[in-house]
Amino acid sequence: MALRCVFAMLLSAWALSASAASLTRVSAGTLPALPGSGELRGLVVADDTPLALRDGSLWQLDAKRSQWLPARWKAGAAAAPVLGLFGSGDAAYALTGTAPDVINGVARLRANGGTLVIDTLRSLPAPLRDVH
Repeated sequence: MALRCVFAMLLSAWALSASAASLTRVSAGTLPALPGSGELRGLVVADDTPLALRDGSLWQLDAKRSQWLPARWKAGAAAAPVLGLFGSGDAAYALTGTAPDVINGVARLRANGGTLVIDTLRSLPAPLRDVH
């Protein structure tokens, strides 16, 4: 019985000393207010450039991190409207579509010298509806 108690205490001490590291880099700070008043539909970082989606408009944080500016696309505009954003910390992705709440495609977002590049990925086998 005493051996079980010692084993349980050692196991508890080992479990308490274990810790998990963050999967993504987290930087503390304050962001400026995002223009508009609608629902924030996504917030990601593409190549160290924060991007936010609100009211169907994509915004990017300026180099001084003092204000949000309308997204500047290298091609002049995105091929399809951006309806959602998601990311992994290393890469940023856009959900694209032609109708509200109907996703037809997924694209990788890259920031290149203050402009955004959208790389369309493989087509979805069927449209996604009501994605949250």
